[in-house]
Amino acid sequence: MINILIYGKNSFLAKNFTSNYKSKYNLFFFNKYFKQRNTFEKKITKFVKKNKITHIINFAACNDNSLFNNNSKQIFNSNFSLPVTLLEISNNLNLDIFLFLSQEIDKNDSKFDNFYSLSKNLLFEYIKYSNNKNRIRIINIDSVYGPFDLNFNRLVPAIIKNILQNKKKNSINLNQNKSMIYVCDIIKIIGPLIISKKKIIYKKIKSTKFHIGSIYSFLKKYHLHNSYDNIKNYKSFITTYNWYLKYYGKTK
Repeated sequence: MINILIYGKNSFLAKNFTSNYKSKYNLFFFNKYFKQRNTFEKKITKFVKKNKITHIINFAACNDNSLFNNNSKQIFNSNFSLPVTLLEISNNLNLDIFLFLSQEIDKNDSKFDNFYSLSKNLLFEYIKYSNNKNRIRIINIDSVYGPFDLNFNRLVPAIIKNILQNKKKNSINLNQNKSMIYVCDIIKIIGPLIISKKKIIYKKIKSTKFHIGSIYSFLKKYHLHNSYDNIKNYKSFITTYNWYLKYYGKTK
């Protein structure tokens, strides 16, 4: 029996995973915030043993990659201390564990361009040189878009909210290109990795570069005419838009 502990259940990636796999696996949610390691470690270990957990998937992260952020402690705790603690617990109890890296670490000339990159690189180096006997799945992802994302400071949610509210002024920078991954493409990859018997799997998921102005025009046309051009890789934005349209009353 596969019993999966989900940590970071409020992330939209976790919500998509839960929506897709709740009928296939036994999913458990650990809600204690990671603050003091010793207390956290005791409580989650007790939770794991009580519920006979076989897998841990850590969806929690702090994605602030600003050069001038003032929450370096939170970034370090979320992106390094927490996953390292979960990694050690999974090793001690022989559990499969999923950890996420970010392709942000590959984008800059310096791997330590910001504290976010630093924390992710430290995690990667720690994993590489750790002596673990359990199975580890490392998934390296780029910026993600898709249903359940209620952070309207992020690009795609901000675009769709702008369109649904029929705003005439657009504060979004449309003249830019951005590499992104549709959330369901990540979820599809996680599934087979749950049952894989390989000890260590490193999976870098390919992203697609989009022109933001083109996405905006594409969705604006769909919003006004309920039709769209058959553009490769753009149908996922329609699925995402339709989710926001359905749940918009909850997201205002």
